[in-house]
Formats: sequence, structure tokens, C-alpha cells
Amino acid sequence: MADIDECAEGRARCAHRCVNTLGSFTCACNPGFELGADGKQCYRIEMEIVDSCQEDNGGCSHRCEHTAVGPHCSCHDGYELSSDGKACTDLDECETGESCCSQFCINYVGSYECTCRAGFHPSADGCGCDDVDECRLENGNCDHICVNSLGSYECACKEGYQLGANRRSCNVCLDNTFGNDCSLSCEDCMNGGRCNSENSGCVCSPGWTGIICNETCSQGTYGDGCAGICMCQNGGSCDPITGLCHCPPGVQGPFCEDACQRNRFGQGCAHTCNCHNGALCDHVTGTCTCTPGWRGATCQEECENGRYGAGCRQNCSCHHGDCDQHSGKCLCHSGWTGDRCDAACPENRYGKDCALLCACGKGQCDPRTGSCTCPPGQTGPGCQQECLPGKYGPSCSLDCSCQHNGTCDRFTGCCHCPAGFYGHSCEHGLLTRAFTASSPPGCASGHFGERCQRWCDCGGAPCDPATGKCLCPPGKTGDKCDIGCRSDQYGPDCSLRCQCASKSQCNPYNGKCVCPAMWMGPTCKEVREVIGRLTETLGKSCLKRSLSPLETATFKPWALTAALLDAVSGEVVPKGFELHEKFGQQIEKAKELRREPNIPCEFFLHLRWIVRNR
Repeated sequence: MADIDECAEGRARCAHRCVNTLGSFTCACNPGFELGADGKQCYRIEMEIVDSCQEDNGGCSHRCEHTAVGPHCSCHDGYELSSDGKACTDLDECETGESCCSQFCINYVGSYECTCRAGFHPSADGCGCDDVDECRLENGNCDHICVNSLGSYECACKEGYQLGANRRSCNVCLDNTFGNDCSLSCEDCMNGGRCNSENSGCVCSPGWTGIICNETCSQGTYGDGCAGICMCQNGGSCDPITGLCHCPPGVQGPFCEDACQRNRFGQGCAHTCNCHNGALCDHVTGTCTCTPGWRGATCQEECENGRYGAGCRQNCSCHHGDCDQHSGKCLCHSGWTGDRCDAACPENRYGKDCALLCACGKGQCDPRTGSCTCPPGQTGPGCQQECLPGKYGPSCSLDCSCQHNGTCDRFTGCCHCPAGFYGHSCEHGLLTRAFTASSPPGCASGHFGERCQRWCDCGGAPCDPATGKCLCPPGKTGDKCDIGCRSDQYGPDCSLRCQCASKSQCNPYNGKCVCPAMWMGPTCKEVREVIGRLTETLGKSCLKRSLSPLETATFKPWALTAALLDAVSGEVVPKGFELHEKFGQQIEKAKELRREPNIPCEFFLHLRWIVRNR
């Protein structure tokens, strides 16, 4: 059976510490306390406090500190506590590596000391070693030159002397030797150099220097003894013998003072540039820097369309025009103006930069060509001429259909019929026997019946001489010719049917149609040209979609028709449409139409619905 650890499970309830045993447990108390009779509680032991270090320093060799469990010993610096915890023995810092010495370490009882190698002395911190500069003290006992080194030094002699056996004294060179340590002779002179008269050194040729003439003149000098001063400019190098300048690519002249002439480049300016169209040629490499509008290695390629400027790196921003490849300035097409050619010509202006004045009177001026689209009834270059007989409508472009010498209204095309004719085109005869001023044969005016004794009751209209039935004139019907024609009838006894489109008015006398605004033609079924232009220009985007089923179901076409017709006539603006000015006024302005005025697409969708369903 496994033992249960009452201490771990917290069942022991000891006041201080719990010690588990096999099959049981015991409670223990902290120092200074003793276990109570219940074996669990701990009680403080009341006793006199005695300093454990007072007698014989607690047995410690160096320092003693009294604690509740007895004396605690410690040692001075340079010592360490022995295994008995009381005695102190010397600590060898040199052996343990605890010293700070950079070179040598000497251990003492309770301490240590740092020392240095020859040529060094201890530094101020007592740990490091600093170099001793032997040359500072009496030049290191050297005759000529003392050269200090780290931890040491050495002596050297001037040219023409050599170091003596003691490595400090200097002796003059003998037996035609010279140079450092007398190691050179006249045979060592190089590059045409020769010995001097004393055989104590080399005399160098122009452009050379050094003890044995093995070094060229330093930069900027030339000639005998390298005494000449070079005058080369712009990075030119000087010939060490003659002093002549060797120029780098791109410059020329005795002193390399001049750049290559125009269209020349390279070493000695010997190459010809191949740059075109005003490009700059680099006088060093021959690379071309193109002027604005050109590109390519030789600047012979024009900027591609839509790009301009130096290297053709800039994008043009011309909407309706061409971009100058050099400056990026927009060259507007006819009919457009503005810095970006994004503004249409203002009213009555046309042509390039809108510089020309229109001469169309009340007509509409094409902003590109200046050609006039005349209003109904007018024609000619400036819309100053009336339509010729037989023509009507905008720019007099429509043919009249009037017959029997009827005259055509030059604005609407409506026919004004001569006496005796009626109808849309005056195609019907009007004065029949029933409507002559005289009475029918057999009876006097206003009489009928046997012996013409009865009076006609026709409101002044004639009646049949036999039956007395009224023969109603055009526009009248009924038994007594006292009833006007219905809106869709006209002519004698209202016997003819009008051909006018819905919502137009039919003349009950001759059937001529009186068209509402926006409609024209003999039967008022032709949309005015201005509406055609409107749908052609603005309908490109608007008329791409149709009314949805919901729009069709909720659309009140004829209610809108009245508002639309009023709007076209310029009297009112339909409710809910926010326009900059009255819609009717905008329609009359071709420029405004071409510039797509702020008229909602729904307006034109409704207009198309009306046109298609009329």
C-alpha cells in the first residue's frame, strides 16, 4: 500500500513545518521556537541573548559576525576562508587569475604586485604596462637618429654613414660607397644616372630622382632634379622629363586649358560627335543629351504620341488636341480651347482656338467648322434667308406636301389651303354641291319638301330639298348641324377622320394638325430636329439602357409629356430636375447641347419613351 503524504495534502495542519514519515508525519518548529503539547503548535523560547563572537572572536581568524545560529566568520582581502569555516589562508591572485596584471604578477601574503618587461613601466592604475620611450632620454645614446619602438628602440645613421659595431655610433662611408648604411655604389645608379665627382651619390637624368635615380618626379614636377613646376590644367598629366602636358579626353591646348570645340570629343578631341536636332555632345564621351522633343542615342527620334520634353519622359495632358513634343503645350483641335483643350468653344465662337466669330444669326454654329444649322424657316450661310416656296423646317431642309396651290408654312410645314380645298395636304375638295351659296335645285334657300313649302331647321346650313336632312358644313354635325366635330373628326358633317397624332389638335374645318412643341410635320409625328440632335449627342450614353419594368409600371408618361412640352417651350422646368438654366433654353443652344449640359439621363429616357409610344 502506498504511503499518503499528509504534508502535501495539507491535512497535517502544522504551525511551521511538516515532515512526512512512512504512514504518518511530524511537525517541526523554526529556530527559536519549540513544539507544543499538541504536537502542532510552535511557541517562542524565552532565553537570554549571548554574543557568540564575544569569546575568542567566535573561533574566527579574521572577522566574526554574531547570528542566531552562532558565529559567522569572514576573511580580509587577499585571504580566503578554509574548509573549517573559521581559519583564513592566503589567496594567490596570480594563480587564480584574479589579478589585474597585464604582464607579470608577484604574489604576497594577503596581496600581489604587477611588474613589466624591459622597455615598459607600470601604468598609473598599477595593472597595465606602458612603453618606455628611450629616445627621449639623451637620444637613446645614438650618434644620429634614435627610432623608438614598442618595448625597445634602435639607432640609425644619416645618408653617407653606417652604424658602428656598438649599434649606436655612426661612421662615414668609405671606398666610394654611399647611401643608407653605405650599402650603395656608383654601379647602382639607374635610368641614365651617374656618380657625382666625389663618387658619393648619383646625379639623375631629367625626370628621375631618388638615391639611385629609380623614382620618377612627383606629380606636378619635372626636369633636372624635378625642379620644374608643371602648368597642366583640367586633370592633365605632366611629362616628367619635358614638362609637356598630356590632356585627358575632352580637353586640349598646351596646358589642357580648352574644352573640345563644338561637335568634337574624346582623346585629343579627335572624334566627331553624332548628335542631331540641337542636342549637346559630351566632350569627353560623345554621349548626346537630347533637346526637348527628341530621343534616342543620336537624338533623331521624335517623341512618341502623348509624350514630350527632355528624353520624352513627360506625359501630355491634352484632351482634344495635339501635344507639342518640345514644350508639352496643347494645340487644340477646332472647336476646343483651354490649356488642356478640355473646354468647348463658347457660344458664337468656332475654329482653331475658338478664334473665329460665328455668323449664324439665330441658328446653331458648328464649333469646328462654323457652318450654320438654321432654325425652322431660315436658310443660307448666315441663316438670313427665308425658305424658298416648297421648303420648310430647320435650314429649309424638308419638302412641303401642299397640293392645289396650297401654301406651306416655312416653320411647321402646315399647309394653308386655297378656297375649296382642305386636308393635311389640301388633297380634299371642299365646295361640293351641298355647300354652294345657292339652294339645291327645286327649292329656294332654306326650303324643302313638296312645292318647297317646308323650312329647313339646320341653323343656317342647307338641307336636302326632298327630305329636309341637314347638309352640315365642315366642322359641324348633328340633325340640326349644331354639334361640333369630335377631336378626331373633321370636314363636312364631321365625316372625315383626323390623322393627327395624339395630344395634337385637329382643325375641325380642314383637318390641319396643330402640333404641340417638340413635334412637327403634317400629322405632328415628326420630332423636331433639335430633339434629334439632342438624343444623338447626349443619348450616346443615356439611350444605351431601357426603362426597367418597375420604371415603366410607375411612369406617368402623359403627365410627364405636359411637363416635357412646357420645358421644351422654355416655360417651366420639370419638377425634380436640377438644371443650370431652363431646359428649353438649353435645347435652343447648340453649343450647350454639344457640351452635354447637366440634364439627367432619366429625362431623355422618358423622352425616348414618349417618342416611341406616341
